[in-house]
Amino acid sequence: MNFETLCEWTQFPSEIMTHLVFDPILPSCTYQPGTTNAWVYGRCSLGLLTPVSDSPILNNTNGWNFPTRNGDPAPAPLGSFKSGDASAVGTPRQGRLKLSAEIPLLEPLDLRTAVLTLDGLLEETRGAGELVNDHTGADLSPLVLVAPRGSRATEAEFTTPRGELPEVKVRLKVDDNVLDVRLQVDRASIESPGHCGGLSPTTRLQLTMRVDDGVNPPVELITREHWACEKSHGKRVTGLHLP
Repeated sequence: MNFETLCEWTQFPSEIMTHLVFDPILPSCTYQPGTTNAWVYGRCSLGLLTPVSDSPILNNTNGWNFPTRNGDPAPAPLGSFKSGDASAVGTPRQGRLKLSAEIPLLEPLDLRTAVLTLDGLLEETRGAGELVNDHTGADLSPLVLVAPRGSRATEAEFTTPRGELPEVKVRLKVDDNVLDVRLQVDRASIESPGHCGGLSPTTRLQLTMRVDDGVNPPVELITREHWACEKSHGKRVTGLHLP
């Protein structure tokens, strides 16, 4: 399995904050007994671009004494799509979404008591927003589903109540410390995305889901992928799929 960590900054720190964090510490900000030199919050920089060996703050010298911890931090579980397809885009109540994903698990997960929250299905964060709608045209997400009776610790199927539209079915299975996700939405209204231009039209869509068994730390999947746009001869978007 190949997993990718994506970091995105939407707002950069101000120039003043950049100077306070990274500029070298001036002599006037270095404490010396018998002088007026002192490090003053908001006026003196932290000097974090200074090599560790030369930095009194990072070295805990010259009066600095920050607590430190050693060890290997455990990264948050990463997840990835295996496949994804949306059909009948732009046709009310006829849309279908199918996708599968995998999430490596760092902690136990008991699906018998799990609550599944879908905070976003196909969310175009810088465009049309959530594309998957219910029969009234409102966003289908957020959607909360509870594991039914008879679920196993390692396998459960989460569904919307019978007769409710759209029909949502999510199958979760734990196998070898990996959570396998199979999701299908039927008879939904899937909007056309706002960004599907160019010679190779794609748009970036986000899936956000969380599984919480009430005992262990929740498992989250937040992934943004470039989906290819399928268009009719009239240039209308009719489908979306992961390349």
